[in-house]
Amino acid sequence: MARAVIATLSAAWTWGTESTHWRLSPNPRLDMEFETPPGRIVQVTMPEFMALVAAADTIGRQLIGDCFYSAYSQANVRLTVSG
Repeated sequence: MARAVIATLSAAWTWGTESTHWRLSPNPRLDMEFETPPGRIVQVTMPEFMALVAAADTIGRQLIGDCFYSAYSQANVRLTVSG
């Protein structure tokens, strides 16, 4: 999440250096380097998937279950199109 915030601020800073209204100094992010963390993609079985959705529903967080379904449907679309 921190990397996403830094990327967003970097884009805004770069815009500010090009703006005649803001006139910011050069973007300090351009000299920074960050390590990329290892990926956290995992495969779950359908019973595990259903248990995650049921757990989200049980604690009253139905939107979390909806996010799981959205990610699942997007992954299936990508597999169908590319495969």
